[in-house]
Amino acid sequence: MRLFLAFTPPPQIINDLGRLQLTLKKQLPSVRWVCKKNLHLTIEFLGNIEEKLLPQLTSSLQKAAQESPPVILKISQITVIPSTSNPRVLALKVLDLSAPNFQNLRKNIRSELKPLGIKLKRPKPPHLTLGRFKTRHSINWAPLHITPTVWRTVSFTLFQSRLTPKGPIYFTHDIYSTYHFSYTSKLKQAWQKSHIML
Repeated sequence: MRLFLAFTPPPQIINDLGRLQLTLKKQLPSVRWVCKKNLHLTIEFLGNIEEKLLPQLTSSLQKAAQESPPVILKISQITVIPSTSNPRVLALKVLDLSAPNFQNLRKNIRSELKPLGIKLKRPKPPHLTLGRFKTRHSINWAPLHITPTVWRTVSFTLFQSRLTPKGPIYFTHDIYSTYHFSYTSKLKQAWQKSHIML
C-alpha cells in the first residue's frame, strides 16, 4: 500500500483554495491542478508499506501523535518548486507559527517508525501543492503573495494513495489526534484574527 501522512485544511480553507485555483488557471494553462478534495499538506511520505505492518504502524503513529502538540500553520505565498527555470510544482508556502511543533511532530513520527524498518526520505519544507506543471519549460513568475491564512491543526491523517490514469485517489486509513496544549496568547490571537480568505 502506498501511504502518506498529511494535514487536511478545514472545509472553509479548502473552498478558498479551490477558488484560488480557478483564478490561477487563466494565468497558468500549463498546470495540471490538484482536485480540490485532495488538497493536503504532506507531513511524511511513507512509501509502499506491507499490509501486515498496519497494526504496528497505527500504534506507532498514535504514540507519536500523543507526544506532539497541535501545529499552527500560516499560508502567505504562492511559489514554484524547485524554480521558475525548472518548474515542477505550483505550491503554497506554509510557515509554522507554533515552531518548532511541526518539526517536532516529524521527529516523533520518525522515531516511532524507525523500529518498524520504515525508511523515510529527507523531509521537505512544508508546502501545499496546488498543481503540477505539464512541461518543464521556464516560466516568468514572481512569488505571489495572498491574504495570510492561519489554521490550527489538532490531528493528522494516514492516507492510502492509489494511482490511476485520471490521477491519484486517496483513501483515509486513520486519523490521529495530537494532545491539547495551552498555546501562547500571541499565537491564539493570530489564529482567532485570521479571516481564512484568499
